[in-house]
Amino acid sequence: MTGASETIPEQRYGPTSGSVIGFLGLGTCAVIVGMAVLDHPTTVSIRVAIAAVGIAVLVWAYLLRPRIIVEAGGSTLVLRNPLSSWHIPLAAVRVVGVKTVTTVKTEDRRFDAVAVGYSMRKVVRGRTAPASGSMPGTLGGSIAVPSAGRGPEPARDPRLADLEIQALMPDRILAAADRARALGFPETPIERSYAVPEIVLLGLTVLALVASYIVA
Repeated sequence: MTGASETIPEQRYGPTSGSVIGFLGLGTCAVIVGMAVLDHPTTVSIRVAIAAVGIAVLVWAYLLRPRIIVEAGGSTLVLRNPLSSWHIPLAAVRVVGVKTVTTVKTEDRRFDAVAVGYSMRKVVRGRTAPASGSMPGTLGGSIAVPSAGRGPEPARDPRLADLEIQALMPDRILAAADRARALGFPETPIERSYAVPEIVLLGLTVLALVASYIVA
C-alpha cells in the first residue's frame, strides 16, 4: 500500500513547436469571424465565418491542444494528441524517446505523442537525445529514483536550465515511472479517450458550411 504522502508530482509538457503560429492563427480567425459577422453579413461572409471557425478548431487541435502529462499523484501518463488521448499507467512505461514526435513504449505496445518533438532538420542532422528506457526492476541510463526529501525536482535544477525540454523530458518521465513501480502503483488497462468538444464543433462547422450552400 502506498501512503497518502507518497505521490509523484505532476509534470506537464506543452507543444515544443507551432505555439506562436497557433495563437496567431486563432487571433486571425477571430478577426475574420468578427469582420464577417458584424459588417453587414452576407451569404458569402457567413460562409467565410463558418470556415474560419473550422480552421480555428483545427489550429487549436493540432498546434495548441497536444500535451504530455504525468497526472498529479503519478498513476497515469496522458498523451494528448489532436483528436484523442492515451491514458497509460505510469508504472507500465518502459521506454521514452523523442524524434519528430515522442514515442512511449510499454512491454508490448507503442504510442506516439505529437506534443514534444525535434524539428526534421535536427533529426536529419542527428542532433537529438537518444531514447531512454528501463526494464522492470532496473533503472534506465543514469536515471535515479526520486525519494522524499531528496531535493528539488530536476526541472527546477539550475544546472538543467539550458537543456531542451526534448532532452530533459524522457528521463524525468522514466524517473517518475520507476518511482511508480517502486511504490507499487498498478499497471491498469490502457485507455483511449476522444476530444469530443473539438470533434463535435468541427463536425458542426462542416455541416453548417454544407447547409449554407444547400439553402442559398
